[in-house]
Amino acid sequence: MAVNKKRKEFVRQYFLCNRNATEAYLKSFSTKSRPSASVNAHKLLQEPEVVAAIEAEEERIKQKFQISRDQIVEELLGVIDSAKSDNDFIDRSNIIKATQELSKLFGYYAVEKTETQIRFDVDLGDE
Repeated sequence: MAVNKKRKEFVRQYFLCNRNATEAYLKSFSTKSRPSASVNAHKLLQEPEVVAAIEAEEERIKQKFQISRDQIVEELLGVIDSAKSDNDFIDRSNIIKATQELSKLFGYYAVEKTETQIRFDVDLGDE
């Protein structure tokens, strides 16, 4: 099954919105409800055709810029080393930014999903 026009736009917006599926959904579909967009965006990300389209776009971007994850890591580590090695001025903001980007690359900012069940009994009494 091919990806339809709306889903193609969702994939395009997904990358333009820094992989924020909810924002991409809001820009691609006619809904203004953020909760609804969040749920529907999650559903879209489960569809094999949409996943394949996202993976194809990732590959196209990699080929276009000919850059690998290892090269990005190497550059970011270089920024950190450079900021630390300047004896007169340590640019902490560059160290923080580079560390944040490395953390994103390695998935440290990924949301951990937990499931919680709450059970309670209510006694209304027979007054």
